[in-house]
Parts: sequence; C-alpha cells; structure tokens
Amino acid sequence: MFYAHRTDSEDKSEWQLLQTHLENVSRRAGEFAAQFGAEEWGKAAGLLHDFGKFSVSFQKRLEGSPIPVDHATAGAQYIVEAWKNKTARILAYVIAGHHAGFVLKHAVRHQ
Repeated sequence: MFYAHRTDSEDKSEWQLLQTHLENVSRRAGEFAAQFGAEEWGKAAGLLHDFGKFSVSFQKRLEGSPIPVDHATAGAQYIVEAWKNKTARILAYVIAGHHAGFVLKHAVRHQ
C-alpha cells in the first residue's frame, strides 16, 4: 500500500491512500482547468503531482524517517521523459511548481 498523507495515528487504516489522493486531485484539477479549456491537462497534472510518493523512501518518511525525500519533481521528470517534446515542459512546470507555491504561501503567511 502507498499512502499520500498520514494522520497523527499510527493506524494506517486512517491514512489517505495515494491512489485516492491522486484521483481526487486529478478530478478537481480537471474541473478548474476546464474553465480555460485545459481539462485533460489539469487531470494529468493532478495525477502526476505527487508521483514521487510511489517510493519506499517516501513511505518511510510518512512512518517517521527523518531523511528528506524529493517527491515533488518525480511527476515532472516523468512527463518530460515520456513525451520527449517541448510541450511536456509546460506540464512539468505546473507539476513541479505546485509544491513551490505551497512553500511560498506557507513562508509568506508566517512572516
């Protein structure tokens, strides 16, 4: 089993499954992107945004490992390699950049 997020509980039955998380984000991102004619791109970005969580090292991180894991760029790297064209870079920037936005928002909020 792969998980996207944990709770304060050690009981993994309460943790969010990665598949569920990615499907939910894909649907929502598709809905938002549909407003400007890019529903399929939104869905793809949603599916790939946490692609790096499909790793043993990230799952260990959820279990408490102090070792940092780069889960943010895996989806971006995948799409560039899979499509092998310049258009893939646009989607890659969206995928990789969404994590930077969260960090920036968090930093600004706590100044």
